[in-house]
Amino acid sequence: VEDRGQSARGLVGGSRDALGLRQRSGDRVRGGGVVLAVGKRPGGRDAHVLNAIAERRREPLHERRMTEPLRPDPLPLVQEFFPALAPAVLERLGRLSACVRAWNERVNLVSRKDVEHLEEHHLLHSLAIARVWRPAAGALVADLGTGGGFPGLPLAVVYPECRFTLVDSVAKKARAVEDVVSALGLRNVRVVAARAETLRGPFDYVLGRAVTALPQFLGWAALLLQPGGSAHGF
Repeated sequence: VEDRGQSARGLVGGSRDALGLRQRSGDRVRGGGVVLAVGKRPGGRDAHVLNAIAERRREPLHERRMTEPLRPDPLPLVQEFFPALAPAVLERLGRLSACVRAWNERVNLVSRKDVEHLEEHHLLHSLAIARVWRPAAGALVADLGTGGGFPGLPLAVVYPECRFTLVDSVAKKARAVEDVVSALGLRNVRVVAARAETLRGPFDYVLGRAVTALPQFLGWAALLLQPGGSAHGF
């Protein structure tokens, strides 16, 4: 069955090719579907539907997870400004960039006009704090209004010994970031779809990048930080 978004019932009466009736069970058809069963209704009518159709056929586009590994993006600027990064870290950051660009075609994680400058405007900007920020192993870090996962995801790659909570109130963005986390195999990250003011702490650090006016951000952070913690808005 072609993956065109119509219900299977709506395809009844279409061409036999569109219904896949000339295909054998198990054949793959255009649109990524698989013919699992073909039959006819009592009374000699054409098959009403297949028993099951393409994987995720009715799933909204912004909820579909990436299933194919992506080739890492080259990151010459990150290499230039962070030459001490291990090759494995740089490779994972390249995969992060590729994942975000792929998801950005479905969900507006970053500005569509800005996606071609993802390395300079988002990755590099998120990593800038790593020049001076040295969180202790086991530190709990919250990223408020993470959007497309910035700055939380790049920093989680660089500091795998810290535990990051990425927060965004837009559920479809949170789902996309969660899929990127899964694709990268980041076990030190959890994603929460919630408003920042409803989050529960405590955290050692609260980060925010272009999320809101600084006084508002500091007000949120004050409720989440444990004694001795610090907030960093940029």
